[in-house]
Order: sequence, then structure tokens, then C-alpha cells
Amino acid sequence: MSSFKIAIIGSGISGLAAAFRLQEMAVEKKIPLTIRLFEKKARAGGVIQSFFSNGFLLEAGPDSFIIDKPSGLQLCQKLNLDSQLIPTNPNLKHSFILKRNQLIPVPEGFFLLAPSKILPFMFSPLLPLSGKLRAGMEWMIPKRISDSDESIGSFVERRFGKDILENIAQPLISGIYNISPHELSLQACFPRFREMETHHGSILRSFLKSSYLPPKRVSGARYSLFLSFKQGMETLVTALVSKLSPSCFSWNTPIESIQRNSDRQWILKGPQKSITFDQLIIALPPVHAAPLFHSLHPDLSHLLQSMPSQEAATLNLAYPRASIHHPLDGFGFVVPEKENKHFSGCTFASRKFDFRSPESFELIRLFLSPRGIQYFHEHGETETINLLINEISQILHISGTPMLSQFHYHAQAMSPFRVGHLEKVKKIQSMLKKLPGIEICGNGFVGSGIPDCIHSGTQSAEKIIQSYG
Repeated sequence: MSSFKIAIIGSGISGLAAAFRLQEMAVEKKIPLTIRLFEKKARAGGVIQSFFSNGFLLEAGPDSFIIDKPSGLQLCQKLNLDSQLIPTNPNLKHSFILKRNQLIPVPEGFFLLAPSKILPFMFSPLLPLSGKLRAGMEWMIPKRISDSDESIGSFVERRFGKDILENIAQPLISGIYNISPHELSLQACFPRFREMETHHGSILRSFLKSSYLPPKRVSGARYSLFLSFKQGMETLVTALVSKLSPSCFSWNTPIESIQRNSDRQWILKGPQKSITFDQLIIALPPVHAAPLFHSLHPDLSHLLQSMPSQEAATLNLAYPRASIHHPLDGFGFVVPEKENKHFSGCTFASRKFDFRSPESFELIRLFLSPRGIQYFHEHGETETINLLINEISQILHISGTPMLSQFHYHAQAMSPFRVGHLEKVKKIQSMLKKLPGIEICGNGFVGSGIPDCIHSGTQSAEKIIQSYG
């Protein structure tokens, strides 16, 4: 029996998960399978990358993954990585929001877009009294009748008012997506809030009826639901690569276009040669997948091109503990746009997870805002680092200069789900049905987190195997 040849374009976490699942199913179903992963760079993992420097563990991309979506944890268990997993610091329970250079705790029970507990919210100094009263009137606001998509910003402002959007919801959402809530799709990012409004007519009423309550003593991001690895997130990438044959990988091999021959096989065209495969998985951001379809399916190419990726940049800074005169008694803080800083959030990395810094030292990590990324493009890395050091020093009362700084920029870190995203995904799926034998997966379609990417890659692999026969 001839081998069933499958190509995967892209070796980020989605592509690796797809390859791992293909290999698993080939053994289970006794399928003679040949897998090739084409990667334009010299390494796998995409934005997931961990570094060690002078006893510090630095992340260039994500520093953890959430466990309420099971795909991530399930894959770790299959890879025997349980002993490497570590939780967030159990002694820390909250994060902060910056207000006039002061760090104010996120009100207990404030869950991403809305307060689930009234008293902590009413006593918080983050909002003026008028803003609290307006938010408290949410239960009187009629529900939206239209089924059309709505931005997160519009939803929060419509139900709770401008103050709660600008002072709490916007920085919390921007801390996740690094984009304005007015650009993000409510139905794609937080569909449960739309369900709560539809079913109960009010978010507060839904919380009171216990229809959807966040975990106790949790505010902002649900940090207790996150895990990482002792040696950094690249542990997951390394484990996946080790499970695949070295012959699977074609490094430094960009694919420029795809075509289909008369035998309904896929022809992958690179700079030097073309290679033919039976089935194809494209594990790329939509904007990178778009050129591949330019001649094969122009409408699909155009639709993918309309889903641009978001830039991201981070700065790791290390200091002696004695140099930081803030207690760092939380996981970190987010920054409202109105504060006019050049970063949207800061993680106290050495407090959030163990094994991140030597004893008596602290590691903090800044996430550049769109304003900060624009400054980086205009002034360069050195000036941007100096500007950020100055801003964070004033907030955390840091004396002296950092003993270590490491800047990372990602041109295409993730594809945020803008208003109308789900309708675009539906159209993409409809177009792909007319191209049997090809699957698209990755963070630009059904979720941006690591478990989402793993699930997406795994599903693509399973669909490909179903077509064997």
C-alpha cells in the first residue's frame, strides 16, 4: 500500500499539534503516512520561545496557557509533561489597574467586562460615583434585539456606561488582545456575555441568578486557571518536536503558492522546486495563508487578507529586589489608554511563576501598547527601551537601571477577532468545502490561546484522516 502523503505549512503550535495527532492516528488506524512540515524559519514554535540569561527565564511570547479549555492540558499529559507544569503563585489573588501612576486593585468579582459583586465594585476608587451609579443601572437597560455582531466596546458602554469601559474594561481587554475593544467582536471573543443579555435581559441579573458566576475571589484575568512550565513555554514545543521524526521537517522552506493537479493532489511551490501531496493542512495566520490561494481561489485569498494579524512587542526587565520599592503584591497591572503610557500591561513575572529569577531579584515584563509599537517603529529599539524603563520606574518606584533587558517584537503575533469575524470564518469554511483535501487551522479562526491552537490543529488532522480510504 502506498504512503498517504500529508503536508503541513507552518510549524507553530497549531501545525505541531496537527502533525502529532496525524502521527497518533496513523498508528491507531495502521495508515502508512508520510508527514512533512514546511517552515520558513529555522525553528518551530512560532512566537513561543523561552530564553535563559544570568539565571532569569525570559519569555518572548506567551508565558502560560489556560486550563478551562482542555486541549492544552490533555496534550501535556500525552507528552508526559505533568511533572514540568507549575501553577501561578497561590498566595496572590489579584491584579491592578493603573490610575494616575498608582496601582489600584481590580475590584473583587469584576469579571472581564462586568462586576459580579456589587460592594467591592462600589467601594473601588477606579470609578467616580456617577460611573458607579450608571453601571448599577445596567439591569434597567433593555436588551439588544438585533442579531448582528457588536463590538465589545459598544456592548460595555451600552450596558454599563463610558466610565466602566474606559477605566476598567478597556485596559483588561487590551491587556489580552492589545487592540481597542471597539474593534473586537463580542460574539467571537466573549459570546457568553451576549447569551447572558439575551436570556436574562441584564448581565447583573444573570450574575444574581447565578447563571454564570466567576470563581470566588477572582478578579480581572482568572490567573488561578493558568499553568506554565518550570523551564518555560518552549518546553511544549521541544516535546512536540521530539515526538516527530527529524525527517518530517523542512526548515527555511517557504511555500509560495499551492495548486491542484488532475489527480486532485496538492502541488506546493517553493522558491526552488514543487512537491506533490495527497492532503494539505495550512497552519498559518490568515494574512499569511492568503497569498497561497491567490491563483487557486482569489475570493478566498481576498477574504483571508481582510483578517490582518496584530503586532506585539514585549520588554523583559530584571532588577535587584531592593531596587523596586513597590511590594509587587499581585500578578501585575494593566494600563488604561487614557493614562497615555507606551505599554498596555505589566506582569510581575517572578511573582506570577516560580523558577523565573534568582533569589533576591525580580523579573518584570512589559507589553507595548499600539502607541508604544508606533514609537518603536519611529525611534528604534534603544530609545523605546529607555522610554519604557522611565515609565515603569516612576510607577513601581524603581531606583537604578535594570541589570538585564530583552526586547522582543512580533510582526504577526495573533489575529484578533474583529467585528464580523464569525461571518468571515463561516464564509471561509464554505469556500474550503469546494476544495476537498485541504484544512486551515491556527489562532486566526476559532481562538487565539494555546489550547485553541492545539484544538484547531488536532481537529484539522482528524478531518484529514477521515478522508483517507
